[in-house]
Amino acid sequence: MRSLKGLQLLKETFARLEFEAFFKNADHVTRYKELLDNLVQFRAKVAEKDRVESVSLLQQFQANSFDLIHDFDQYILQCSEESETFKYWDTFLHLMSYLENLVRSNREGTALSPWLRRGHGTAC
Repeated sequence: MRSLKGLQLLKETFARLEFEAFFKNADHVTRYKELLDNLVQFRAKVAEKDRVESVSLLQQFQANSFDLIHDFDQYILQCSEESETFKYWDTFLHLMSYLENLVRSNREGTALSPWLRRGHGTAC
């Protein structure tokens, strides 16, 4: 379990570095300032345990974040094409997400993905 915690810390570190690099571009900060402000407000409302306002802010973010997600995905693809090291660590982030979902599914007793149930993931 400790090794999983270590991998999760590493995943969080690299995810933060990806976001930080994406937002070093001043155009991204300017273009998405309103969405970023929305996230700051969301975080504050969650800390205050204001469920109604938290849900409202989350829904606003989800409704308006398509361009941000698209631009970030394009940034990841571009960086992955330019750097094998970046591609390696981005793949690590995706694999960690799969592992976390697998562990969560096991703990909650929920069904695993159909891909795993068909025997494709039996070597895990």
